Amino acid sequence: MRTISFILCGIFSLSFVLVDASPQMHRRHQANASWPLPPDAVQRDYELQTTFEKACHLKENGESRRALSLFRKIENAHDHTWSPRALQQMAEIYEQTHQYIYAVRHLKKIFDLYPEYEHFSKVLDRLFQIAGKLKSGTRPYYFGLIPGLRDYKSAIDFYQSVVQRAPTSPLAPQALMCIAQIEESQKQPAKAIKALNQLIDQYPQSELSPEAFLYIARIYESLVISPEYDQGALREAINYYEDFTLLFPGHERYPWVLQQIDHLKTALAKAKIHMADFYYFSQNNWSAADRLYGEALAIYPSPEIIQEIDTKRQHVRQGISAPKCPVDFLFDHQEQDHKNRIWLETLQANKFTAEPPSHPHHSVESHPSQDRSLAHPAKKNPSSPPLKERKEAEHFLPPSAKADGPSLETDWTKIQLTSGF
Repeated sequence: MRTISFILCGIFSLSFVLVDASPQMHRRHQANASWPLPPDAVQRDYELQTTFEKACHLKENGESRRALSLFRKIENAHDHTWSPRALQQMAEIYEQTHQYIYAVRHLKKIFDLYPEYEHFSKVLDRLFQIAGKLKSGTRPYYFGLIPGLRDYKSAIDFYQSVVQRAPTSPLAPQALMCIAQIEESQKQPAKAIKALNQLIDQYPQSELSPEAFLYIARIYESLVISPEYDQGALREAINYYEDFTLLFPGHERYPWVLQQIDHLKTALAKAKIHMADFYYFSQNNWSAADRLYGEALAIYPSPEIIQEIDTKRQHVRQGISAPKCPVDFLFDHQEQDHKNRIWLETLQANKFTAEPPSHPHHSVESHPSQDRSLAHPAKKNPSSPPLKERKEAEHFLPPSAKADGPSLETDWTKIQLTSGF
């Protein structure tokens, strides 16, 4: 029994010794594991917080340089909690001193290095506000002291940063609209239209999408100096207004857009009429005039346009000459040549299908060079007009074709031979 009790006492005493020695062994193991000791995470966070609070206190008291120095130390720590906050405070200091380039540079670092930052939306809004200041014409300062020139290019770059770094933000379509406004003010309509088209394509559900359609149409309208020469821009404006009416029929500006379409189509049709009048009254080019009158009717057949075109087009198709000026009397033969050409073009279009009447003076022997179908009454010549219509067209013939002789049929044969029928 004594032996057993002695053994038990020894076991209990050994256990107490081991328990007392375990903390010392644990501390000795940690000391031997790595040297020197790494900074404790809690201690490091406490130091960064203390430095940040001190820098904010200096910033509030107007000691910007010392505050920037402390914020820069926090930035270099690359801590995901305190470094983005330090960058945001540095951007505010630079913004207060009108050093917008440096302010945006620090905000962009937050976007690029700390996308999980809890105040991401505030940083984005700050970037948008700085771009708005430059857009409104606020001058940046060099070194915070020397005022510089207005920097619209940087404003566009800042707005583009908003679109690129936060494409799903509601500020993105607003940034595109602001870019278009700046580009238009800088006489860059093509770039403005590009930004607006990007808004329409990427954000069709945005509240700014209807305004983008109207804005593009107004830009194209501003490019129209004279409808006669800027018909391409006029057509584009009409197309965007029509797209607006199809996509937004319930919009409050829908009636106004319909009036604009009516106004622009009338202007485009009158531009075609103006060009047609030039060919009819000045160039004696009746075929071109007739085609342009037809295009004007196709663009907008309103009662006003129809009334203006109807009489002129009838005169063109009936071969009635335009009113002459004194110079035209000196070049009357040119007008007669135009009449002959149009008359022959009418014949070539096969508008006359009746065969010419037989005539005893018409024979193959008397005119060996002509086609036998002209002399033989049984054969039809679809290009020969009947006698009545040829008499009506006789006043179009040149004086050489109105020579005396047996005659109307003979003159008709000459015209056919010389015109290549």
